[in-house]
Amino acid sequence: METFPAIITPFDESQVQAAVICSKKSGIQIRIRSRGHDYEGLSYVSRAPFIIIDLFNLRSIDVDIKNESAWVKSGATLGELYYNIAQKSKVYAFPAGTCPTVGAGGHISGGGVGTIFRKYGLASDNVIDARIVDLNGRILDRKSMGEELFWAIRGGGSSFGVILAWKLRLVPVPPTVTVCDVTKTKEQGATKFLLKWQNIADKLPEDLFLHSVVGSSDNTITVEFGSLFLGRVDKAVQVIQENFPELSLESSHCSEMSWIQSVLDSADCWLLDPRILGDFAEAPAIQLLLQSKIRLGD
Repeated sequence: METFPAIITPFDESQVQAAVICSKKSGIQIRIRSRGHDYEGLSYVSRAPFIIIDLFNLRSIDVDIKNESAWVKSGATLGELYYNIAQKSKVYAFPAGTCPTVGAGGHISGGGVGTIFRKYGLASDNVIDARIVDLNGRILDRKSMGEELFWAIRGGGSSFGVILAWKLRLVPVPPTVTVCDVTKTKEQGATKFLLKWQNIADKLPEDLFLHSVVGSSDNTITVEFGSLFLGRVDKAVQVIQENFPELSLESSHCSEMSWIQSVLDSADCWLLDPRILGDFAEAPAIQLLLQSKIRLGD
């Protein structure tokens, strides 16, 4: 007889504990999902009987600007985290990814790469405490779990327990950052530009994040170079011209904005294409981000 997984959607931590204890007694595997953004679908497939603990109801966020920290529960999205930080301060940020519908629980537990990681490291490098449910159903924080387990969950994630919440270190950002974008075609020597980028990207000043995206347009190959610089446009252009003069970057390729506006700028592709959003990306969540964009003056 064909069987289907059970999905548990806890509303509080005690229900997560109960699910873990019950599954252990029953010999059933667990899959943990914060927002369902895994490309391989590992949060909802298994060869053995299993249950899904879906954490999307556990999504509260508490930002403490005075102590430069924030508690975020695993079911919250990165977009919700960024929005809550921006509501409290325009000069603090958190170094994580650009897609606003990715769940904080899974993203941070796997490392977490973003546009300011060259200066501040991965998202997991900026975790200062956590709450987890271990395999015995106990709720542990950093002190009670010990430093070895605390080290392991910042990269090994749910291999060691159910991440309930992260305590994050917020990082300072300037009031104004600069976003630049230049596209080169094959006819313009895109492959040579890409090779140069590969040789210098890791040697650039830490305030500059420069990435490349290979694509196609109008029957030709393109390479788009996008950057985020923690500072004003004149300095951004100067730094890029000094390190990558072949790119011929000019101020007209750049825009000044706040850090939160830069997040929304890089997230536009995700906001406008619901086909690539998470399992629980619904219209209200997208509308919330767009409303935030309007309030922030973008």
